[in-house]
Order: sequence, then C-alpha cells, then structure tokens
Amino acid sequence: MVYNYILREHTGNPNAYIAVAFTPMHSLDHKKDGFLDGGTGLLGFFIFISYITAVIKLINRLGTDKETKIRESMQMMGLKDTSYWLSWSIAYVSIYLVIAIFGTLIMAENIFPMTNGGLVFVILFLYGLSCMTFSMLIASIFQTAKSGILVGVLIYFVTYFSLAGTDETTSWDTKAGLSIFNNCAMDLTLAALFGFELAE
Repeated sequence: MVYNYILREHTGNPNAYIAVAFTPMHSLDHKKDGFLDGGTGLLGFFIFISYITAVIKLINRLGTDKETKIRESMQMMGLKDTSYWLSWSIAYVSIYLVIAIFGTLIMAENIFPMTNGGLVFVILFLYGLSCMTFSMLIASIFQTAKSGILVGVLIYFVTYFSLAGTDETTSWDTKAGLSIFNNCAMDLTLAALFGFELAE
C-alpha cells in the first residue's frame, strides 16, 4: 500500500507498516434514561387512572343529589345556587390540589428533573380542574347517578384512548383537534415534556 511505502521511505525502516485498529471514540459522560424514550403513554395512563376516582365520585355525588332532590330541598330552606356550586368546587379543587402537589413532588424530581416543578404542578392542577368540569358537565346531563357514571366513564376512557389511534404520521391539526378532550391534551402535553427532557 502507498501509505506503508511512504512510512518506510520516511523512517528508513524496511519492516515498518501501519496497522489498522478500531478503537471507540471518546464521548462525554451521559446517562441514558430508557423511561423517557417510551414512558409517555405509560405515565399518561397512570395520571389518567389516578384522576378517575375523583371523576367518578363527583359524578356520583352530583347525580345522587339530583335523584334525591337534596338541592331543591336546601333551596327551599334558603340555599343559593352560588353557595351550592361553590361548595362542590372548593371541595374538589382542594382534592385536585392535593393530587397535583403529590404528583409534582414525585414527577419533578424523578421523571422531569430538567423541567420546572411549578410547570409540572400547573399542568397537573389544570388537568384536575378540567376533570372536575367534565364531571359537572356529565352530571348535569343525566338524571340518575348510575347512567351518569356509566356514560361518563365511557366518555372518559374513549377520549383518552382516541389518541392511541394516532402516530408520527398523523397531522398536527388532527392532534390539536383531539386535544379539545382533556385526556388527549394531557397526553400531548406529557409527550412535549418528554421531548424537552430528551433534548437536554
């Protein structure tokens, strides 16, 4: 070979040759987090499941109030609509606040270390508020608690799994359209957070 000939001429050694060897290239120390690669759907499902209990309880309690006409009885005794709905809102805002605080404590340190914990808290808390308004909407449509729970849980599951029919080739407009459902919006938000975590 030409390079061996040049080496022999340059060094004056007739036995000199260049040996080819493969060595790994030095890279900066890094840590590979396998959870971030495939954890988007899994974490979204865990959040989805952790909020479903409060959704079912609120639909059930509002439906039971409607069935037993408790609200009408209390209105005859002087209860205002504002006080009634404010009491439910304060109760469930406090429940979703606790869930968001504990979720933030767990996720900000372990899953999203590069993301601001305040952002994780706001995302979880707003998702809880959207679950509360979803429950109130379902309870206001149906006359019985059982039918409200059945249809509400079905809609809750269908809206979550509607995003499962999409992939990388799905247009952003379709995904943005699906994000009108709170479960799809939460899953897309988590996918964006995972993307930012992987990029850093």
